[in-house]
Amino acid sequence: MQLTDEQIMLLEQLTYLENRVAEAADVVLGPYDSVESLLRQFDEDALAELEDSNEQFEGRISGKQWAAIIRQIQNDPELYSLDIADKDDSVQAICFTDPNDPDSALVAFKGSTGQEEWQDNGSGLGLSDTEKQKEALEYIENLPYDSITVTGHSKGGNKAQYVTILSDKVDRCISMDGQGFSQEFLDQYYAEIEKKGGCIKNYFLDGDFVSILLFPVPGSDQICIEGDDSIVLEKNHVPSSFYRYYQDEDGHWHILENEGGDPALVIGTREEVMTYLHELTVFLLNVMPEEDKKKAGDYIGNILAILMDGKDLKLEDKTYNKSNIKEYLLSDKEMLTKLLAYFIKYVETYNLTDDEIRSLAEVLGLDEVLAALEGGMAVGNKTLGGVISDAGGLLNLIIDQIRDGKEDSVIEWLLKWIGGWESEEVGEDMVDFWRSLEKEYQSIPDFDPEKARADAAGKESKVRDFSERTYGILMSAIASVEADTYGSVSGWSRYAGEEWYDTLLIPNAVGGINAYFERVSEINRQCRVSAERVFDEANEADRANAERLRSLVDEMKSVRSLIEAKTDGLGM
Repeated sequence: MQLTDEQIMLLEQLTYLENRVAEAADVVLGPYDSVESLLRQFDEDALAELEDSNEQFEGRISGKQWAAIIRQIQNDPELYSLDIADKDDSVQAICFTDPNDPDSALVAFKGSTGQEEWQDNGSGLGLSDTEKQKEALEYIENLPYDSITVTGHSKGGNKAQYVTILSDKVDRCISMDGQGFSQEFLDQYYAEIEKKGGCIKNYFLDGDFVSILLFPVPGSDQICIEGDDSIVLEKNHVPSSFYRYYQDEDGHWHILENEGGDPALVIGTREEVMTYLHELTVFLLNVMPEEDKKKAGDYIGNILAILMDGKDLKLEDKTYNKSNIKEYLLSDKEMLTKLLAYFIKYVETYNLTDDEIRSLAEVLGLDEVLAALEGGMAVGNKTLGGVISDAGGLLNLIIDQIRDGKEDSVIEWLLKWIGGWESEEVGEDMVDFWRSLEKEYQSIPDFDPEKARADAAGKESKVRDFSERTYGILMSAIASVEADTYGSVSGWSRYAGEEWYDTLLIPNAVGGINAYFERVSEINRQCRVSAERVFDEANEADRANAERLRSLVDEMKSVRSLIEAKTDGLGM
């Protein structure tokens, strides 16, 4: 199945095709086993209905975009002739096959769907493997195909990259806005990454806020696309935003094509503010202690589930949603202060300007709140904005106050003032929160500023010597240690009748030394067992590989004999 990257990305769009799209087009998504049987009911009348729809469908794809996407696939004979061999809602995947290439398949993983997947995104911060990733791998391993291309958007892109690294069946990956991986993943699978990292292409939109998360796979291609020009944040993470759209003279919507007839992908440059956000996540990965990363991942995953899924999130006996997300943020004040402390440390370390901080606030939807806060509050005879200006910026004011080791009267007054909107108790709680923030800031470990914001580099595998000569050297070293272990204090007992023997605690010394030698002997024995096990496994792997090579050689000889027989039969 030799499809272009652009064709593969079009198939990924179909993972988002839902009944609501069909209803808006006044058609029905009936039983289907091919791309043609899935899309043929979308005739021009149905597509016109879609174009007139003002609905925003799953994945935040508009009706006009759906009409253009469906037209593009219908007009591509290679895509339109593909079979749909399987659709698995448990892993949110569609398996496409080519009737003319029965040994190959293409699997498309849908993006984050539901709270569990957004939580799974966060848990990847401190884990080598998440549950959703392992489910995707199991799905791939159970497919009866030897050569599989994978694609996916968002969480689906992350799954696609994961199975590419870990499955020998997968030989190509086209990811869209897929987030990266933890240091734990890169360390555990460094050999697999060295082998398969080059099979991965991750296309991301210039303003995307998911592909910036965690470490990209070393050796993979990271390709920035200048997508749809929408100013709405979420549109920067929509699969349909990779394309440019236009209307023809009849008012029908189409995707802008390149010279080859595929959708045109316009190469772009990642927006500066997204670069800062990526560096911030990398900073957390590189600097935060291991024991904090898992907790931070769970905390961030729940925030993503609340903000991005739009439904109520039930945790223990409490329900959270966008309207009361502040309650969730404050439900774990220790983690909230920890993350804020690292954010402030990042800003301070890399000298972000106040304008750059405001850009981050804009991306996070906090710019209007910040402006209202600065302009509407007074400190003495100045607005808060004036105090901030005198300090050289909001973050400069906070950083100066948080690291000076003194009582922060301005900040504490401000927090009491804000808390006073609700109650005096809240104001005091916010002062305690500030003091906790100072404590967390002071406890951040030392780090190398250049390494702290750098993406992880892939480890290089080593060639190890499992020859009989090396085995003999190891066993000889172990034997020599064993030979030198006993005898050095065994003769001390001959002096037991001497007056000084007990005074110098010789019996205790002999007992302690013998116990030490016994421990050395036990460690020596364990080393021997471990070395023998490693060499046995290496020899077994060598025998298995040799058998596979012999089998391949025999197959090649058989093919050669067949070719020679055919040649003789043709009189050549």
